[in-house]
Amino acid sequence: MPGQTLLFYRDSIEKDQTLYYTVQLVDLFRAVPGEKWETKEGITIEVTHKIDEDKCRKSEAGDTIHQQYVLHLEDGTFVDSSFSRNAPFIFQLNRGQVIKGMDIAMTGMCEGERRKVIIPSDFGYGDEGRPPQIPGKARLYFDITLEKLIKKDEL
Repeated sequence: MPGQTLLFYRDSIEKDQTLYYTVQLVDLFRAVPGEKWETKEGITIEVTHKIDEDKCRKSEAGDTIHQQYVLHLEDGTFVDSSFSRNAPFIFQLNRGQVIKGMDIAMTGMCEGERRKVIIPSDFGYGDEGRPPQIPGKARLYFDITLEKLIKKDEL
């Protein structure tokens, strides 16, 4: 299990110490791959778990999104994950509450759908980045799930 997901500090583990884990299975699904495309903004989107069209509730501007995500940099460096907080990240779509690339990547996404998304720096954290975790001009690699969708007219 990656050290970033553990709930204690690495410094408290002695060399050669045996570690025991209790693992809880929280989700089980059969991957149903979908399509892959690049947006006009240069964002790469690959559907890794597709929802049947007749069951799809699609996201649109103003909807409230409950998102699970894992974020890595291009070299594979772990940056952040909603799973490490045991709670989804919640925001309103296309209201400027997240980076522009995430708004674009999640628009038209079905509730329950999973995607791999690559966001160029212009639609992420730009030339400045978000030090210390995200350097300037970094491409962002996300695995995202639209866990729950609350339509704007349901609020």
